[in-house]
Amino acid sequence: MAFNFEQCNLVLYDIEYEYKNASSFESSYTFPFYVSFRQASTKCYTFDFRGDKLIAIDGKLVRIMEIVLRNMRLPGLALFYIMHYPKQLIRSSPMDIELPGYPGIISGTLIKKTFHIENLEVMRRRDTFKNPCNREQIGDDDLILDKILQETGCRPPHWSIRANYPVCNNKASINKTNIHPSDFANPDFLRPFIQPCDQLQNVMFTTVHQTAPTEPNRGHDGPRTHINLMFKSSHYKEILHIRDFDIESLVGNMGGYVGLFLGFAVWQVPNAIKGVSDKLKSIVIS
Repeated sequence: MAFNFEQCNLVLYDIEYEYKNASSFESSYTFPFYVSFRQASTKCYTFDFRGDKLIAIDGKLVRIMEIVLRNMRLPGLALFYIMHYPKQLIRSSPMDIELPGYPGIISGTLIKKTFHIENLEVMRRRDTFKNPCNREQIGDDDLILDKILQETGCRPPHWSIRANYPVCNNKASINKTNIHPSDFANPDFLRPFIQPCDQLQNVMFTTVHQTAPTEPNRGHDGPRTHINLMFKSSHYKEILHIRDFDIESLVGNMGGYVGLFLGFAVWQVPNAIKGVSDKLKSIVIS
């Protein structure tokens, strides 16, 4: 791939930061992008804009993120846009897909694509014996890859990580380790793997395209392409799993049923016991 990162603008609610002139995407880690996923026919470049990664935005709300690329012309490839929690790519559905031969940024028919993020849904699961979830800081993608490697006993030759596994030397083993884009967010594929306790479940958005002009919008050494994320709100929706029947509910229901069927409340039990005890004592004395 021969496209370069030119600049990235992060517009906060009170100030704007701009990062320019990062090196080529070919590097294994170039700010602010890094290669987060690699397969035989798939390569994912991730931009991580958490506060601990970009100190300038720590504690602030990001309104707009604009990425400017040069020479973003890849007509023979498909391009996926995915928003997800760190290291949860395999569990995430694409927001948008550009296929070869269709209008898009990689085909050169668009110079700007803007995602207007209306809202986000975050899932907070309970870690239970029946339905466990992963609370560890280990990335969910890493856990999935490790389990696949444990089952096959080898790693593909294009993986530079997990060098403690031998390189697969036959087609069947390589096919077992290969994860296709169609496996992303596929319930059948993900069923054997424990879910993360916290997950970005859904992204609600609309997309706006800007068609390429007759004369390309050129930078210093090639046409420029803009990819924008615009957050409409500083709030998000959180779905929290809690216990259906906790201790407070148990005590409350016990008191209610006892009062309903026996005619007294639980708090009257000590007096009732004392009354029975006094009655028994009077019988014994007499």
